[in-house]
Amino acid sequence: MNIARNTITNPQIKKIYTVTKQQGIDSDLLHSMIYERFSKSSIRELSKEQAIVLISSISKTKKKRRPVWLEAGPISLAQTNKVQFLLADILSKKDYKKEDLLKRILGKSSIDELNTKEASKFIYALEKISKGI
Repeated sequence: MNIARNTITNPQIKKIYTVTKQQGIDSDLLHSMIYERFSKSSIRELSKEQAIVLISSISKTKKKRRPVWLEAGPISLAQTNKVQFLLADILSKKDYKKEDLLKRILGKSSIDELNTKEASKFIYALEKISKGI
């Protein structure tokens, strides 16, 4: 099976942005939703099926109201694991300190202080740093 055939299509991406705009969901919240629901850091990483689920979920959401699973609660276990994995990768290649990265990127002193939205932003930044090394 060709993996590329199962990736999200441009019309699906357009539909996601249209529906999120209609529902009053900003880009940060959308990306937090994608990470929390599918453990993906980008819309382009979604499969066609995941895009369908996301579009349906957003469409069913009452306007201007966040689904309960989107509320910015404490960092999830999946996010904690992803942060630890990325930090281990970065720290093995460069002479950074974990606390310095967290302080510089988010102004926090501990991973435990992060909520889900902040954790998503931190993961995104760590992925960029990891790819740039």
